[in-house]
Amino acid sequence: MHHCHFGYLIPPEIADRIQDDLWRRITDYCHRRLGDDFLAPSHLLETILCVYKPDQAKAWIGNDILYQLDSRLEFDKDGLLVGPCDRVLFRKEGVLTSDLFIQYNRLLPGIGMSGAFLDELLEFVDSLSMSPHHFGFAVDLDAVLGREYYFENYTRAYIRGPRGLSEAFLQDPLFPKDASGTVTVHERVSDDPILQLFPLKRTEFMWSRRGNIKSIQIEEIIDPASARYSSTGDFNNRYVHARWDCSRHAFIHFDGAIRSYNADLYHSRLSADMKNFDAKASHYKKLFRIDAPINLDTWCKLVTKYFDSNELVLEYFGGAEEDHRLAVLMT
Repeated sequence: MHHCHFGYLIPPEIADRIQDDLWRRITDYCHRRLGDDFLAPSHLLETILCVYKPDQAKAWIGNDILYQLDSRLEFDKDGLLVGPCDRVLFRKEGVLTSDLFIQYNRLLPGIGMSGAFLDELLEFVDSLSMSPHHFGFAVDLDAVLGREYYFENYTRAYIRGPRGLSEAFLQDPLFPKDASGTVTVHERVSDDPILQLFPLKRTEFMWSRRGNIKSIQIEEIIDPASARYSSTGDFNNRYVHARWDCSRHAFIHFDGAIRSYNADLYHSRLSADMKNFDAKASHYKKLFRIDAPINLDTWCKLVTKYFDSNELVLEYFGGAEEDHRLAVLMT
């Protein structure tokens, strides 16, 4: 079943705005006719919103509906929402305008969690003395809420950060050994049942260099046996790209995306590392981008949290598997 746009907390409130007791009536119907009184009510409500578009709901569903609701929003060439800076406010739960509550693309990690990737990245941006040269996130274009639905989510993620790479290592003029691309592969070998909740096969790290700029690409390769990631027929791998500027002793560019592969292509991807894989992903979805000076420790922490549930990234940065346990508390 396709995911719901508005999760499970907001639909009852939407239903109340349309008609008193509507949520209970939808739930009773789904329980009686479908045997499902948990997921089905949300799907049925969203069908009502999409077909009838009740004005009082202040919840809109439709292809690229966000563009229709606010034509003044600014997007970059990758479709990331970037502004206008004086009209949009990025929060860990979503993006706020004077009238709208815009949800992030659901593939972004750590949505709504204090201390998780989104929260940490936004905190870093707030700490900068100057605005980033470029900053944006992927958002849900097909479902939008009125601003009155916005609420702060206090779910907290505790992810211990890594010790980090050595700056001297990155500044070494002979690193990476092969300027066109040096690949390091970390395979998952642990049988820890907690780690097995995330079906990871391996993670690949490739450094390359051109003059003072050294680039890194990180792609995690999920286990193809996992149906969790192949419900649409594609396999979705999280991916990161960043550039280290030796003259500034900082990363100056950082972005993350999802690389999707169809079943046939993924078979080929599994047999080669990213340098030797001679095809492109079936689909590429950019999730965020920031162009601003980022020190090494901050970048390592952000990357670790972007790849939550992936202990191999922490392992590469010099941490330990036990340091990467994820605990989620409702407060």
